[in-house]
Amino acid sequence: MNHVRIWVQVKMDNTGNVIRLPAILCVDREGKAVPLEPLLRYMVNRSSSVSHSWMKKMCEIVGKLIDYLAANPRVFTHPDELFLGFSQSLHTGTVVDGSDPSGLYWLGGNSVNVQQKLRMLEEFSDWMYKNKYVKSPISGIRTAVGHETALNMMAWHKKNGNSFLGHTGMSKAAKADVMQARTIKQRRKPSYNLGPPKVFPANFERALLEHGFVNPGKQQSKNLLEKYDWRCICIIMLLLFAGRRVSEPFHMWIGDVSEDPTAPDRALVRLYDPKEGQAPDNPRLPNGKRLPNREAYLRTFFPGYSPRNDGLGNYHAGWKGIAYSSKENYFQIIWFPSSRGELFLNAYRMYMRQRAHFGLTGSRHPFAFVSHHGKYRGEPFSIRAFASKWKRAMGILGLPLSKEAGTTHHGPRHGLVTRAKAGGADPANIQATLGHASIESQKVYGALSVDQISGKMDIAYARTFYEAQQEVATSTLSTLEDRFEDIWV
Repeated sequence: MNHVRIWVQVKMDNTGNVIRLPAILCVDREGKAVPLEPLLRYMVNRSSSVSHSWMKKMCEIVGKLIDYLAANPRVFTHPDELFLGFSQSLHTGTVVDGSDPSGLYWLGGNSVNVQQKLRMLEEFSDWMYKNKYVKSPISGIRTAVGHETALNMMAWHKKNGNSFLGHTGMSKAAKADVMQARTIKQRRKPSYNLGPPKVFPANFERALLEHGFVNPGKQQSKNLLEKYDWRCICIIMLLLFAGRRVSEPFHMWIGDVSEDPTAPDRALVRLYDPKEGQAPDNPRLPNGKRLPNREAYLRTFFPGYSPRNDGLGNYHAGWKGIAYSSKENYFQIIWFPSSRGELFLNAYRMYMRQRAHFGLTGSRHPFAFVSHHGKYRGEPFSIRAFASKWKRAMGILGLPLSKEAGTTHHGPRHGLVTRAKAGGADPANIQATLGHASIESQKVYGALSVDQISGKMDIAYARTFYEAQQEVATSTLSTLEDRFEDIWV
């Protein structure tokens, strides 16, 4: 093994602040295991703007390059040749006729995924070259020829068309970028017309809530606190009736749910930014000031708990970002229909009673949804544990668990938007419900299925055929009129 990936804590200064990052350990010339310093510094520089999943992909592609170099010593004399061979091996794999002299035994990869990681590697290599870690980048840069400049220009305008400052035009740096191209071109990516996303079947929604999350062995119980997993039911309602992403409920704190002042029977739910969301009013600091955000609040009052998008393992929950409803950095969810907010409030109240029933009323942390049993009892509920319960629910309902069937965690979000569009909801209102910053983000939900496209093409054909017949009839009538005029004259 030429490297191993580990998680490290990087101490930034003398305040005790640390950054958790994945890193690669390699063996140096003295046989010592040392972190790959350029990659670690690059990760530190990017840590505030990228996710843990991005960092893990970065380590994966750099690790593969390390393995590739070890398997091909003294083969390449120029970085471009290395990058071309490495890229080819990722795309096609390294096994030929059942054997692989290099010992890598890589299988061929999906072109889209491979190209994404190769672009990440190019950016890292450019950074190393700029910071004088290497003498030249792994994929050289040359002056773009005519069509490449045009394609680069189109890509820039597509990326910046919706930018707040897009109307101001290209900067000097952007103009310089579009005039350049890579020496080694990547494969052309496949084009797709995938049709609409698969949605969770609406006729199973009630069954999911009534039967999908009954606690094992409690099917006949008349005690509702024991019979149902109200925690999962609350999460499911947020997916089904508010179109939320599966990771978002796992960031919620107990106080993020309250009665709606405009409709006291309906729940008002706010999804705060895990880091920058406004901290609760109490408790305040000894000087009477309020903590600036939730990250500082956790650090001060709940040592050992960080924003979950910075967490590792089961504690981790992603955060893709939302167009917030307030400068307090929260998004107020919108129920579809609004009456579902009443169901959620009742379910949430049941869950709070259930937490008390299980003796989980302590203040170890502020997170709303927690594990009920086992060694993680009282700890924040994990997405992995919820996924296991979701899979069990699909089995109870007799549904296959697949994207094609719309029965993954994202199926409810697609289903909400599909029904809203079918009901004639305004695109801007759908955008607000989803929390998308750009209205372009929801276009995928409006794609048609193959059957729908076929039906519309049939209608177009019928209309064309009808118009052609009308044209023939009109032409015949015109000929008869001309003949009549000849006879009359």
